[in-house]
Amino acid sequence: MQLLEVMKCGCPVVASNNSSIPEVVGDAGILIEWDSDEQHIQAYEKYFYNENYRLRQIQKSLQQLELFSWKKAVNNMLAEMESDKNV
Repeated sequence: MQLLEVMKCGCPVVASNNSSIPEVVGDAGILIEWDSDEQHIQAYEKYFYNENYRLRQIQKSLQQLELFSWKKAVNNMLAEMESDKNV
């Protein structure tokens, strides 16, 4: 997913608050209505004018990434396969 790639690059995230996006971003980004020009402007202004907030959000992004790793996905899949084998 592109959001995870953006977060891994250390870029602040502004994303739509629909679908599975809020689950991926968590509190590590600013979630907005996709069609709200005002919310877009406010989000980008917040990142631009508040360096401390921007840096905190980048750190949160890097922490949020730990929930989404290939290693974790593989381990979950192997655990499921093991539990199915024992049924």
